[in-house]
Amino acid sequence: MIWMTWRQHRTTLFTFAAVFLGLAALFVTATLTGVAAVPARSPNPSGIGGLLQYLEQINEIFLPLPALIGMFLGAPLLAAEYEHRTVRYAWTQGVSRGHWLSTKLLVLGSAVVLLAAAFSATHMWWFTTNGAPYEGAFRIFNQGPLSFPAACLFAFVVGVTAGAVLRKTVAAMGLAIVGTWAVSIVCVNWLRPNYLTPITVTGASTKGGWFLSQTTIAPEELVGPDPGIRLNGLVPITTYQPADRFWTFQLIEAGLYLGLTVGCLVVAFWWVRRAVA
Repeated sequence: MIWMTWRQHRTTLFTFAAVFLGLAALFVTATLTGVAAVPARSPNPSGIGGLLQYLEQINEIFLPLPALIGMFLGAPLLAAEYEHRTVRYAWTQGVSRGHWLSTKLLVLGSAVVLLAAAFSATHMWWFTTNGAPYEGAFRIFNQGPLSFPAACLFAFVVGVTAGAVLRKTVAAMGLAIVGTWAVSIVCVNWLRPNYLTPITVTGASTKGGWFLSQTTIAPEELVGPDPGIRLNGLVPITTYQPADRFWTFQLIEAGLYLGLTVGCLVVAFWWVRRAVA
């Protein structure tokens, strides 16, 4: 079963491996050669430095990676089997449906986690080593060493579950990307800012934390000591998440993704076991 799974999906795995490991190699090289992670420190970057600083400036380029895993690796896993009717052969070879599915998920899911972990770990290493710590790790939270592999695994399993239910590859790919993006949007915009109660201070500095919002009040409205900081004569009131909460938030979000992954797995196994070939 392991060899068969590898043979069926090796092309897609090689493609994702080339992308993730290629990016990881760039970050390792940049870290060892001291390429700055802050564009302002290298006004005219070139070579690896120029490429990485460009990628950091358009950090959103990394956001679709989990969704792409769900689309091109997760969704076809079962949907293609149903479309080609190869499940009829697989389910008559003395291998239970549960064992058949669990082997596929274990092989490909492990590959997804390892590739995502290699990318996110090297990205974090580069970012925190070469000049960016003062900006705060929240800047690269989406590619964090805990949340990113969990998000990729979740996207993969969403695709698998969509394929099990819909049995059509294209439809499953569409549902995979919609489901993955929907959860991501909810996490980023509504859940993540409130994993812990934000801090509100008088002043404009967040000290490397995650800036959430800022308002201003007149000095006479202050309750407590006047910080002496002014924006157009008004005192800024800043709401943010402190930098030291980064790893706590990583754990919370990774746990959230893993919980959703387990839920999708339950649906996938139940659907496959009751399905008629």
